[in-house]
Amino acid sequence: MKRLISALLALCLILLFFAFGEEAASPADEFLSWIDEILFEDMEKDWEELAEDLAEFSDDHAEALTVCFEKAEQGDPVAQRIVGEMYFDAYEVMRDLGLAYEWTMKAVEQGESEAMANLSFMYLTGKGAPRDIAAAYDWMLKSAELGHEYSQTIMGMFCMLGVGTERDEARAYEWYTKAALQGYDTAQVYLGLMLLRGQGGVSADPAAAHEWFEKAAAQDNAHAWYYLGMMAHYGYDGRPDYKTAMEMYLKAAEEEIADAQYGIGELYFFGDGVKRDYGQAYEWYMKAALQGQAEAMGVLGEMYYEGLHVQKDDAKAFEWFLKGAESGSSGSQSTVAQLYLYGIGTKADAQKAIYWFTAASDQGDAEPDYLLGRCYFEGRGLKQSFPDALASFQKGAEKGDAYCQYYVSYMYYRGLGAEQSYESAFEWGMKAAQQGMGEAQYIVGSAYYYGEGAEQNYESAFEWLLKAAQNDVDDAKELVAHMYENGIGTAKNRIRAAYWRMR
Repeated sequence: MKRLISALLALCLILLFFAFGEEAASPADEFLSWIDEILFEDMEKDWEELAEDLAEFSDDHAEALTVCFEKAEQGDPVAQRIVGEMYFDAYEVMRDLGLAYEWTMKAVEQGESEAMANLSFMYLTGKGAPRDIAAAYDWMLKSAELGHEYSQTIMGMFCMLGVGTERDEARAYEWYTKAALQGYDTAQVYLGLMLLRGQGGVSADPAAAHEWFEKAAAQDNAHAWYYLGMMAHYGYDGRPDYKTAMEMYLKAAEEEIADAQYGIGELYFFGDGVKRDYGQAYEWYMKAALQGQAEAMGVLGEMYYEGLHVQKDDAKAFEWFLKGAESGSSGSQSTVAQLYLYGIGTKADAQKAIYWFTAASDQGDAEPDYLLGRCYFEGRGLKQSFPDALASFQKGAEKGDAYCQYYVSYMYYRGLGAEQSYESAFEWGMKAAQQGMGEAQYIVGSAYYYGEGAEQNYESAFEWLLKAAQNDVDDAKELVAHMYENGIGTAKNRIRAAYWRMR
């Protein structure tokens, strides 16, 4: 049972901070699906924990078993909880989930907090008791309120994922803090991550996050080593420290932390703190990829596509990009979509291209919306369709992508894919213009100049057109020159007019 609990806590390092798109399964659904898959895997790790528990009764294993069962029959709650775990994990007895529940409940009735956590997992998994998420939540809460540190950590996880309760980052932060203050290393890692990202109603505090990671690392927590490496790598204090990054990554990589293996690959790939070495990078990316690290799969695809350290091979590039896409990397999903679109490394398949563009978009990435929109807009690999192009650009525009906002503006201005609307063109053009896109600044300036979609205002027109001209938009340069020459929206200045005509 302890192995399952530890595995579930490790899972949350993936789930809790993953950007789930609107179309993706909820974190709670992902969590419940995953525990069904791992429930009875590798029970030997649980057996090691049970052997340690039994050793408290006697150094002689056979005698310890006898004493444990005797104490359980006599009403000792700790012994009852251990017997329940033995039947659950099939340790020295045949697996009997009914007896596991019976003995666990005996311990629970006497207020044994760890047994309450075990009972919670029975309800959570539907093993030994009917699956009942509400009951699982209630028993874990009781255990946590009695001060059990890993139950407090799991309560934080439940609150973050919305398991048996509403998703509530602030409550998660409180539970992680309780467990972290008791010295529980896993909770310290979660708390550090929330502080790093500014979750749970607190402001981002990298320094405080670093302190919690250090506390967990002092307990040999491999995930904490990884996060310390990551902070050093990317300079969360403003100064990258590649030496420390490598040191921390290597310690975590020895414990098979795939993200750390990927981080080492990055250091070698870009030559950060070490001599650039594509061979070493390839080896570390491969280690991470073989453990399912999606970003590493994408980089391996890139290396085969570009012929870095390995012979250029479009088919192998496609194979690795596809693995990364299937593992959830939005970047690989966008790349696979393009490879399907143009038949690179695989047979061209427009429908699969659309599928992977959509998958990447559903993760909240705007780039696939832009790429798919361009394909529809220009008829590249797909039949030209302005309504489909506009729909795709609109998705990216609503995510804040300036390029998509510009195209939405342009299409409304020209009446492509939708009824012409100068007002909508101005609205979306302004969003992109405020992000510094020259073409959008020209649209906004023109709207003010001609009074199309906005009230005519030559001063505002000049302001935006000048920005566009400074961003090298030729049509804007001509109009700015005209306005200088005729004193429209600005003072007459023939020298400035000549300057913009010559640019």
